[in-house]
Parts: sequence; C-alpha cells; structure tokens
Amino acid sequence: MRPKEILQKWVDCFNRYDYEGLAELYEENCINHQTPNGIIKGKDPKGLRGCGFFWIENDKIVYQRGYWDKLSFMEQQAK
Repeated sequence: MRPKEILQKWVDCFNRYDYEGLAELYEENCINHQTPNGIIKGKDPKGLRGCGFFWIENDKIVYQRGYWDKLSFMEQQAK
C-alpha cells in the first residue's frame, strides 16, 4: 500500500473514532510525539489547529509527530 493510501485510511478511521482501525496502522513499537502541550485527552481535539507528520515503513506508521497551534489551544482553555 502506498503511504498516501495509509494516511487516507488513518483519516477515515480517525473521523469515525475507529480506534482499533487506527491501532492496526501503527507498528508495534511506534513513537507518537505531540507538541507543544503534551497529551491531548479525549476523542475530539475540539477545533485545535495543527498538522501531523508520519514516517511509514513496510505499510505501518513507525513515527508520528504532531504540532498544535498554541493560540487555538490557549483560547480553548479560556472558555
């Protein structure tokens, strides 16, 4: 499977809250690093703006790094 197809499947699973489907896309010892605010809790990121980078080997995500817009995060905390 091409990396673009894997990421499309990731987006589809994410939007359906399909955690089992998402887990199947990751390599057993993958690393998922989210910044700048550490762990995001809950199913819905509540409109936070950001982007993600994925490293894929042998049809599995082995590394993911996400960046959240700090201003949208801080505005959300003020509500």
